[in-house]
Amino acid sequence: MNIVSEHGFRLDGRRPHQIRNITATLGTLPDADGSAFFEQGNTKVLCAVYGPFEGKKSRQLEDRCAINCFFRSFRYWPLTNLVCDIRLKGDGSHLAACVNAASIAMADAGIPMKGIVAAATCSIVEGQPVVDVNQREESDLLPRITLATLRGEDEVVLVELQNRVHVDHLPALMASAKDTCKGVHECICAAVINQIQSSPYLFR
Repeated sequence: MNIVSEHGFRLDGRRPHQIRNITATLGTLPDADGSAFFEQGNTKVLCAVYGPFEGKKSRQLEDRCAINCFFRSFRYWPLTNLVCDIRLKGDGSHLAACVNAASIAMADAGIPMKGIVAAATCSIVEGQPVVDVNQREESDLLPRITLATLRGEDEVVLVELQNRVHVDHLPALMASAKDTCKGVHECICAAVINQIQSSPYLFR
């Protein structure tokens, strides 16, 4: 399967450097301390944040598929738990979308952070970087990297490499992923700022 056609278009009509449309909404679940809905193309993530609260044993839920991320010994609240409950409808770039949703939900919860974390998954085809890969592109087993940066800058907080990549292609792949993270970060920040400005509790 050709990921990029001879005319420079991908299977979904995008150019190699183009990301899918992003929608981010804060405060979607009123019962959570913080929540967010993150949509990137057909990849959709709903994240709820609970805590921080005193640590206790988790309970297995066999009737659903969910990801519960436990952050233990958080420096601001020792001996506490912070739970991110993530529900995913995937169409590629799953880890990146989950990271973005969790970052937005934590901001909605008012959790102190060094900055917003933004993530992106990129691949490389015949030496050409391809950003924000979808499910069909991932199924081709191309080398791909998921990278997350802090504040849309060069500080990398997450790297995951899947499938082998030639060492000569790695710098271009990393650079493309960082640039994509900057674009995602701008979208996330716009959503957060819009939420703050529309808040009825904002002092004007």
